[in-house]
Amino acid sequence: MKLPVFRSVALVYCFYSRSLSGEEKHDQATIATKLRSLKQVFSVVLLILFVYGHIRQIFTYSTFLLSSVQKQ
Repeated sequence: MKLPVFRSVALVYCFYSRSLSGEEKHDQATIATKLRSLKQVFSVVLLILFVYGHIRQIFTYSTFLLSSVQKQ
C-alpha cells in the first residue's frame, strides 16, 4: 500500500539527510527503504497511542466504578 503522504515525507527526509551528508543523488531504493522505515515507525507510534488510550479508558472506568461503589 503506497500512500502519497509517506512518499512525500520520505522524499523530504531523503533530501534533508543527503544534503547534510553532501550527497545529491536520490535513487528509488533509498526512497523505498526510508518509506518502509517511516511506515514501521508510524505503525509503532499508532500502536502505542492505541494501547495508551485503552489503558487510560480502563483506568478511568475502574476509578468511576470504585467511586460509585464507595458512595453506597
